[in-house]
Amino acid sequence: MRRKIDEIIERWDDSKVRKALLITGSRQVGKTYSIREFGRRRYPGRFLEINFKDSPDACSLFDGDLSVDRLITRLSIRYPEFEFEPGNTLIFLDEIQDCPNARTALKPLADDGRYRVIASGSLMGIRMKDVGLHPMGYLVRRRMFPMDFEEFLWALNLPQAAIDDVKGSISKTEPIDNYLFRSFSELHSMYMAVGGMPAAVASFAVNRTFSGLRDIFDDLLEGYAEDIASYASRSTKKLASSCLRSIPRMLAAENKKFMYSKVEMDEGIREGSKSTGFRYFAPALEWLEMANITLTCNCVSEPVSPLEERLQTDRFRLYMLDTGVLVHMYGSQVLTSIGEGRTDVNMGAVAENAVAQAFHSQGRSLMYLSKDDPRAEVDFITMIDGRVCCVEVKSGKERSCRSLNRIMDMYGTDGLMFETRNVFVDEKGVRHYPLFASSFMDSIDPEKMIECDLSMIDSLVRRYGDPRV
Repeated sequence: MRRKIDEIIERWDDSKVRKALLITGSRQVGKTYSIREFGRRRYPGRFLEINFKDSPDACSLFDGDLSVDRLITRLSIRYPEFEFEPGNTLIFLDEIQDCPNARTALKPLADDGRYRVIASGSLMGIRMKDVGLHPMGYLVRRRMFPMDFEEFLWALNLPQAAIDDVKGSISKTEPIDNYLFRSFSELHSMYMAVGGMPAAVASFAVNRTFSGLRDIFDDLLEGYAEDIASYASRSTKKLASSCLRSIPRMLAAENKKFMYSKVEMDEGIREGSKSTGFRYFAPALEWLEMANITLTCNCVSEPVSPLEERLQTDRFRLYMLDTGVLVHMYGSQVLTSIGEGRTDVNMGAVAENAVAQAFHSQGRSLMYLSKDDPRAEVDFITMIDGRVCCVEVKSGKERSCRSLNRIMDMYGTDGLMFETRNVFVDEKGVRHYPLFASSFMDSIDPEKMIECDLSMIDSLVRRYGDPRV
């Protein structure tokens, strides 16, 4: 399946810079598949893959001297059938978090420049805390996410012309063609149910039904449990599991704030602790985020720029990295409701999670606003065209935006709503977009090139002379 990371890998390879490429991300988001397909296509017969999880004994190849000549000698002995051709060889170090010395070896391999090197890892932030790292100038680091809505459409073989047509209407803030609007709305509902994990998307693309998704998500959740059991500290294991299974219920509540008192803990764990506040839960919550399982959306005290200076780190909402996983955790009733296009049964939580996932995958910080007055709360706060913008998410027939209008009046912010209707601007200036438009924020807020007027340099050169002469 076509992924956006493919273009990033190709640009890195075409640049010929002496830097290794490190791709991080959650388990099962498709890192290995994309790198392997690139390697086989671009370096036929000269692509060496080493997976440290499947072959833990391969870690011994990176013990001791990490000079490139010594490393290539060891690799040649281990893989005698492989010919290391300088300038035409790609080495892929998969699951590199299981081999800290291989992570350290990326610098000499990159500096040497004879061999291209790509690495990938799922738990880099957790497993590499104690690894002595070199300055980062030798490494291009990119993060891979679950498939976004556009990648989902590619997997279903939707024509790019249709996608571009929709994005064009969004960028102009004008209604989308009615047929396209209805079609994309239905497809986005399916996307929320399936999520962006490649195995789930591939199953849906082939079968065109939700059957088979249960086993895929069960395996994924079991993988999360194994990671917690294997890599979380002893004091964090049970808390991380408890916090994870509490997310669906907290997102379904009217106040979606993560509340420590509502965590579904095993009997005896809470009673045995002297504290059950932020400090008690912080290590477990940090672990889940660093493992790329959850997304943290922090509260801001005011919708005033710079927003980062107004973060309240002890007040937050917790979303799942992948909305399909959340739907699976809710159970078959929610999956059926979404598949049938109904707007009941926790649809609000699912829609909000989908927007959070879309924002996150597009590099937007997750923030929301919550004041003491419940009439002054908005689901997300972001920057659009250099201005603070309050964002509301509506998944059902309730489309009023009183709270949004109130905040806009109080602070002079812009307003935006993702909902079930076509694109329009209301009398208050709030821009309304369909839910799926959250996946096309580059059309709503295109990156602007800032041109600098440096003509004064010419006049200074004429006045004082060219310093190169």
